[in-house]
Amino acid sequence: MGGFAHWLNTSRILVGREFATQEEVLRALAATFTAEEVHPAYAEGLLLREQNYPTGLPTEPVGLALPHADGRYVKVSGLAVSTLRRPVVFREMGNPEGEVWARVVILIAVSEERPNDQVAVLEWLMGLIQEPGFLAELAAAGTPEEVMRRFGMT
Repeated sequence: MGGFAHWLNTSRILVGREFATQEEVLRALAATFTAEEVHPAYAEGLLLREQNYPTGLPTEPVGLALPHADGRYVKVSGLAVSTLRRPVVFREMGNPEGEVWARVVILIAVSEERPNDQVAVLEWLMGLIQEPGFLAELAAAGTPEEVMRRFGMT
């Protein structure tokens, strides 16, 4: 197991889902965390942060979003993943006028008690994303277990 794969478990992986909007995706992913892991206002904090700081990345061949909320909403750090049957629009990171049609959404939840983990987990994820085929294989995964394997969990 490498990097931050231990932050992920099958209960926080939504495979081949259909959502009409970015808000639906974010609320569904936020709901995969328990009350012991995030504060009740987590979903609202996540939506607010996405509105102010878009997280869509125009990766090829599969669009990606890496949303996250402020650490004050997080009790226990973790990841949640959704692969989408049809892409959903996210605004582009660094270019709020741009749109990214994301088929993979990786939600990052970092506790404010461990703020340095934010940069470390992003570096780890960027390394995975740059691996040839990673995003396409993730998008094509048919089960949460297949997603876990792509993240280095067996």
